[in-house]
Amino acid sequence: MKVARLHMQVANVRRDAHNKAARAIIDKRPSVLVIEDLNVKGMFKNRRLARALAPLLALDVIAV
Repeated sequence: MKVARLHMQVANVRRDAHNKAARAIIDKRPSVLVIEDLNVKGMFKNRRLARALAPLLALDVIAV
């Protein structure tokens, strides 16, 4: 139970950071906003990229 609670707290902190970053970008009212479509599934096939990307959960940023 303690491990699950810690995982939930980490996920909440990460989600909050993503929301704050997205809000900061939107508040500046940029004239152009570009979202890059990456082949993340292919990137995870590369072992070194997978190790770098997995903790970042880059897909959560797009979901915001």
